[in-house]
Amino acid sequence: MSSLGKQGQESHRIHQLQRLCRKYGPDLASVIAYRDRIQAELAALKDATTSQECLEAEVAQRRQVFEQASEQLHQLRQGAAERLQQDLLAHLGPLGLPQARFTVQLTTTEASSSGSDEITFLWSANPGQPLQPLGETASGGEMKWLALPVM
Repeated sequence: MSSLGKQGQESHRIHQLQRLCRKYGPDLASVIAYRDRIQAELAALKDATTSQECLEAEVAQRRQVFEQASEQLHQLRQGAAERLQQDLLAHLGPLGLPQARFTVQLTTTEASSSGSDEITFLWSANPGQPLQPLGETASGGEMKWLALPVM
């Protein structure tokens, strides 16, 4: 390579370094410090992306565990609801309510800390009456009759 070619390259390199100094700092040491700081920030961003991916995976795993627990709770509630219906109806006849009907309605809702079921007790004291929510239709006396077998 000729000395003119080498001198041209050196001149070009000096020009690049001067442009970097104008943009990123008053001298070459400031430019190098800026580069190091940017590289550290880039590494931190890459770590944050990896950390976010790990957190998202953990959230997905915990959601799956939560949904499984919610389903188990639903199954347990179904069994308990059936037993409560049978036990309560078996005791209402001797208490003077042989025509009474009682059922537990489990409606699936959005899962929360208490599971994914909305539980409604449906009740009808007289034949021909439709089942209706217990809290809205049962009188105080009927509530006492229903509480006796449970106690």
